[in-house]
Amino acid sequence: MRAASNYGRTALTLTMLVTLSCNAGCLGMAAQLLYVIKGDKVEAEFEGLEGKRVAVVCLSNTSGFDPGSASSTLAQYVELNLRKNVKKIQVVRQQEVANWVDNNDWDRLDYRDIGRGVRADMVVAIDLDNFRLHEDATLFKGRTNWTVTVYDMSKSGEAVFRRSERNFQFPVNGGQHVSETTEENFQRKFLLILAEDVAKHFYAYEFKEEFARDALIAH
Repeated sequence: MRAASNYGRTALTLTMLVTLSCNAGCLGMAAQLLYVIKGDKVEAEFEGLEGKRVAVVCLSNTSGFDPGSASSTLAQYVELNLRKNVKKIQVVRQQEVANWVDNNDWDRLDYRDIGRGVRADMVVAIDLDNFRLHEDATLFKGRTNWTVTVYDMSKSGEAVFRRSERNFQFPVNGGQHVSETTEENFQRKFLLILAEDVAKHFYAYEFKEEFARDALIAH
């Protein structure tokens, strides 16, 4: 009876949140809330990374392919999430990806070139647009538009999964004053949250995690 009751409460909450999200125009959030829910878990939207050799690549329109860039750090964080949560996955280390790019004069036009170069079964390609960390001169607030695309190299690099979110932001409410932290520390927190938002499409996660992000601003 408890399981049935929990499922009923979760389903009711889901319905209300989807309605509110749609009313607010938050289509990305609404799409995430429409995943299949079992108990208090949101099931993976795409399970095709399980048991595969996967390369994660991220590029931003504000920075090149640089091991010290925000896009490179995001790729590392997504990689860590996948290693931890996806069954039997083998993730190509970012150093191997970076070495291939350095040695092959990659033109940034086709992520599948990297997949072939590092012998990956799948490529998880993340594109960032309008990445920024400041709301104004006194307030940190991370914002970006992101798109994640999965290319299946066993199908000649066919794109088998794609999701986007416009105006992803952290924190959702307010921001953090520049006197409370450094830009480096705030960027780290923003990228950790962003990495979870991207990676969770590929594994099951707790439904309640959707609503705990802003609390991390104090840590």
